[in-house]
Formats: sequence, C-alpha cells, structure tokens
Amino acid sequence: SLAQEVGNGWAQGVHPDDLQRSARAYQSAFGARQAFSIDYRLRRFDGVYRWLTFHGAPRHDDQGTFLGYIGTGIDITERKQSEEKLQLLASVFTHAREGVLICHVDGSIMDANAAFARITGYTLDEVRGQNPRILSSGRHDQAFYAAMWRDLQQQDHWHGEIWNRRKDGAVFAALQTISAVRDE
Repeated sequence: SLAQEVGNGWAQGVHPDDLQRSARAYQSAFGARQAFSIDYRLRRFDGVYRWLTFHGAPRHDDQGTFLGYIGTGIDITERKQSEEKLQLLASVFTHAREGVLICHVDGSIMDANAAFARITGYTLDEVRGQNPRILSSGRHDQAFYAAMWRDLQQQDHWHGEIWNRRKDGAVFAALQTISAVRDE
C-alpha cells in the first residue's frame, strides 16, 4: 500500500544483498536532482522477491522549483533469470574440458571454446567463418560423411568416433557428438 511505501518503507522490502547499492543510487540521484535507473530485488506483499527496474525523472514547476520525482517500476524477473541462465551456459561452454564448436546453419564456424583450441591447435580467430572440414584427416570416405549428415538431418544428432587433423598436421581420433539445435 502507499502507506507502507511512504518514506523509507520501500527499503524494508529490498533484498539485503541489494539494499546498500540501491540506497546509494537513490541518495545520489535525489541529492543531485538527477534522473536515475536502477535494478534490484524487491519483496512483494506475499514474500516473493522479484527483480524490478526503477526509472525516475525529477519534476519541476514552471519556475524551475523542484517538485519531486515521477517514476516507473517494471518487473524484469524473467529477463534477469534468462541472463543468469545465459551466464551459466557461457561458463559451461568456456570451462568445459571437451572441445566445443558452434556452427551456423550453413556450416561455418561461429564460436569455439578454449578446449577446442587446446585439442586442435586452432584459435577461434583462425577457424571463425571456416567449415569444420578444416579438421578432415582424409581417413573417411564420402559414405561415412553421407551417413553422418543423414543422421543429423533425421535424428538431429550424430555420435561416433572420427579421425581429425590438428593444425600441425597430426591426426587424432576423437569421440565426437554433433547436435542440431533448431529454433521455433
């Protein structure tokens, strides 16, 4: 209710981890009579914390006298959860011990993790935009690759052992999984 929010009532609902940061931001903006935008978690009446972004702009009358602030609060919980999930996935990609290669639908390499570089000797800059064929060892015939592509198209994945070639020319066996990731 408005009565619960007047004065410093809002601070009672701010998540303890966000309280000092948000209070400093508000005090700084209010003291300077500047616009502000801040994200923090706020406890709803039912006890559930939600991420909110608050935007405020100072209001003045025709003579330039400061009247207060007008602002909005928008629930951004889903966005924050998506950001956290993306950060987790990026961390898994970065820290995986297995080489991971991400390709566009046309087969060109979009990204590779550090383990891929360690295993193959190719840096991301060297492979970005290239086709994974650069790893071809020459030990597999057309029928092998035709079966691989058929599995990818029909089952959205292929798993097996393949001979690849490192940047230095050394041939190595790899237990490899290729997964198709589709959008809507």
